[in-house]
Amino acid sequence: MLAFSAVAFVLIAMVLLAILPALLRPKVSQQTNTQSERRDVFRGQFDDIAQDKAAGVLSDAQYVVAKAELERRMLDEIGLTKLTGKKLVKPDLIMACVIAVLIPIGAFLVYSMIGQPAVLFNPQILAAAPNEPTQAQIDALLAEVKVKLAENPNDAQGWRVLAKVNARLERFDEAIPAFEKANQLTPNDPQLLSDYAEAQAIANGYKLAGKPEALLQQALKINPNNEHALRLAGAAAFERKDYSQVVVLWEHLKTLLPQDSPVMPELVAAIQKAKTMAAEKPTANTQVSVTGTVHIAPALANQLPANATLFVYARAAQGAPIPIAIVRASVKDLPFAFTLDDTTAPMPNETLSQEKEVVLVARISKSGDAKAQAGDLQGVTDAFRPSGVPVDIEINELVQ
Repeated sequence: MLAFSAVAFVLIAMVLLAILPALLRPKVSQQTNTQSERRDVFRGQFDDIAQDKAAGVLSDAQYVVAKAELERRMLDEIGLTKLTGKKLVKPDLIMACVIAVLIPIGAFLVYSMIGQPAVLFNPQILAAAPNEPTQAQIDALLAEVKVKLAENPNDAQGWRVLAKVNARLERFDEAIPAFEKANQLTPNDPQLLSDYAEAQAIANGYKLAGKPEALLQQALKINPNNEHALRLAGAAAFERKDYSQVVVLWEHLKTLLPQDSPVMPELVAAIQKAKTMAAEKPTANTQVSVTGTVHIAPALANQLPANATLFVYARAAQGAPIPIAIVRASVKDLPFAFTLDDTTAPMPNETLSQEKEVVLVARISKSGDAKAQAGDLQGVTDAFRPSGVPVDIEINELVQ
């Protein structure tokens, strides 16, 4: 719009430069004697009486009388007309000012009728794509959604729209509560869960560990083929350096995408990178890891102690029931996504990689002690062989 305004300004200036000098320059006019023809007649009569005198028709006395009479008549009919020659006329300043004002105003009025004057004051109107809403339209939409949600707080679709729009605008302080409300109203929607996880991760500094990964695992449990959840879950596994799990998740995602998908080249390259990094570890000492999510059974949700400590640990299926890998969190983190591997082993000589089968335990301790005490809440899994598949733990019993 800067170029358009500059061109318009130049054109108007050219028009004014062509007109105004003629009005501002002093004019020179010639004053002509309108009685010139009458003087020619009298001049001829003066010549006639002079010739009559020379021919002897008129005496000297008669010539004087005739000449005097002719001069009197000339004065009566013509008067004393003074030839002034050239005359200067003052510039027309008023007309110049009127034209200087009217031409630009007239040009703008014509443009306002046949053009787009709003673009001159708001160039972003043209910058916005035809199907891309402006910021004003987005704000109006959000205001309308908030009014409707105030009237109907159980409108799950309204909360979803409010969450996604605010997430797109990076207003996560409004997006996260809206996602939480939408998830409460529609708890089994894998797409909503993956969108919620993405927004939570961005709000956490692009970190997927913790609640975002728990939401993704919940989404994949509902729909293992959700492409968005698979993509983010693979990124979460990459984040915690579980490259074997990355390969499993993204190889599955690869089978769901069309071969001509624009993301396919990047996905194939990422899978190859994960395979390379997984192969860098010696196969004889391959580190085993167990991932999953801890959640509370609905029947015990009202017994959840405030500020209690959450312990998640693995123990050997056979042998002493002591932890071979353990992590600690808070009940505020529920649902809690965990990762257990050899780096979380309390004793270096007894690790998760040494066991063929393990049992997982999740315990909420009121005292903060990892040892079970009466009144604690816990959940225990069956024995299983670690294979990279996420394992959910439900806290569903009271320790007696």
